[in-house]
Amino acid sequence: MRKLVPAIVVVILAIGAFWFFSHRGDRSGLLAYVPADTPWVVANTQPLPEQVLQAWRDMFHGLAPVYQSMLQDARDALDADVDDPRLVGLVDALHAEFGDGDVLAGYERIGLDIAPQMVLFGHGLVPVLRVVLADAERFDAFLDRLEAASGELPPRIMVGGHQVRRVTLGELPVDVLVGILDDQLVATLAPREAGPEALESLFGIRAPERSLADTGDLRRLHRTYSYQPHYSGFLDLRQLAAQIMAPATPIEEGFLAALEVEKPEPSPACRAEFEALAEAWPRLTMGYTRLDAKVQEVRFVAEARKDIAEALVELRAPMPGPAARAEDSLLDIGLALRLDKLPALVNRYADAVRAQPWQCESLQGLNEAFAQSHQQMSNPGLFMAAGLLQSLYLSVDEYAGSTTGDGMPDVSGILAIGSENPASLVAMGQAFLPQLASSGLATDRQPRALSLGAYGVDMPAEVAMSETALAVAVGEAAVQRLPSALVVGEAEQPMFHLAMDGRLYEHFAQVMQAQLAQLADIDPEVLAGMDEDGRRELEALRAESERLEREAVMMGEVYSRMFQRLQIEVTASEHGLEMKQRMQLR
Repeated sequence: MRKLVPAIVVVILAIGAFWFFSHRGDRSGLLAYVPADTPWVVANTQPLPEQVLQAWRDMFHGLAPVYQSMLQDARDALDADVDDPRLVGLVDALHAEFGDGDVLAGYERIGLDIAPQMVLFGHGLVPVLRVVLADAERFDAFLDRLEAASGELPPRIMVGGHQVRRVTLGELPVDVLVGILDDQLVATLAPREAGPEALESLFGIRAPERSLADTGDLRRLHRTYSYQPHYSGFLDLRQLAAQIMAPATPIEEGFLAALEVEKPEPSPACRAEFEALAEAWPRLTMGYTRLDAKVQEVRFVAEARKDIAEALVELRAPMPGPAARAEDSLLDIGLALRLDKLPALVNRYADAVRAQPWQCESLQGLNEAFAQSHQQMSNPGLFMAAGLLQSLYLSVDEYAGSTTGDGMPDVSGILAIGSENPASLVAMGQAFLPQLASSGLATDRQPRALSLGAYGVDMPAEVAMSETALAVAVGEAAVQRLPSALVVGEAEQPMFHLAMDGRLYEHFAQVMQAQLAQLADIDPEVLAGMDEDGRRELEALRAESERLEREAVMMGEVYSRMFQRLQIEVTASEHGLEMKQRMQLR
């Protein structure tokens, strides 16, 4: 027996280790309620790090004036446009809970965390939301207060021994069901005559035969794309297509009967073609790749079939310019695409569609779309641009000037153009900027002075060129960075790049305020020339101008203090099309 003890201990430890590592991605157990064949899911299965939660608390405090204004505006709009005492009562109740703008205190009052563990998924085609509550009794009391304020108590039904609220949706025979099961809020849709088995399945009282916790699909998704277990998920187009085309499930039959419709039976051609589309673009995925107190990075991936992904990667082009960006540049925007390779790619798929057109009636519009794309690829302008232009990148350091469009603003920054033949670009540019001819510009990367006084620009300006790029800098600081604008980063080749500093919100606010101020000074002759609809819209806008100006000022003050920088990039990869978003908080 003693000889067996070490073996038993090893087995117990192995089982414990297996349980720990297989469940540590879902500490709340929420994924056990999600069917393995769900078409979509978004889940936060672990508590956020404390430093992130504190940063979010600070952010909510900063946004308090915005929330307060939004709630008041909603209440004012109801007084003006809505004659529904139930809706007015609900908004009044929400105003009582959150009207002071202190969202954190409001969340605590109703028993909800600011970043709760949750999962939103499709039970078949039916949406289900499960949220872990901080205090189930407080949240239940909150729902009671909303009901009392509306003046109408929704009926209760029993589902698996749990009391569930049934909220009607006007004349629709489908209701919203809301229940609190232990420490979790569960909300879903159900037909009014749904049977107990269907309701128990939706509320997770009857567990799915196989769940997402069993398959580990979400954990694999995290490993593939370096997602963290916070608000990650996917939309599986293969599962969605399969469930749309499959015979109705018992739950779906209840919906169909309530709506008095039948689930259409797809033709063999439609079935095959929808399946082919889903195989070409199988999933959309998303998740945080970085989540800390000051930086949050999110990645979105539209997965593509291998041959499509490889073809898209071929369209990527080098983008000179980002290496010269000022750390606090106001706005950066860039586009890059191998236009010389675009016709071959588009024509390949257009020819395939022409040889084998889409047969399904719902998809036949694609035949005309591909035929038109084939014609557009023959545009001479495209061939001319393909030989000259691969990328454009503009980085604005500072912007100062009129907010109404009058006069020439003072703009400093860098413009970089990627090209396989930049000398031809210079030759063409001489027609618009004759100074280029006398600048002595060559592909030696050496900056040359450029006089732009004739165009109202009294700041220093220089131009430089390499064998693959042409760059212009305006402003003293930008001129110092001009040589870096010719540098091309081979590793990162985004097709689209956008970045903005938090200060840009102040500029947006100033422009909005200036535009609103102009509403009061419209020339009477212009006003007389408007038709009745135009004058009515103008008067409505004038009536709203005070609120809009208040919101503009608030946006400029609050958002510029809160956000330091936002960056978005779109590119192609071995997985398909990707978008990456990076947000820095102050």
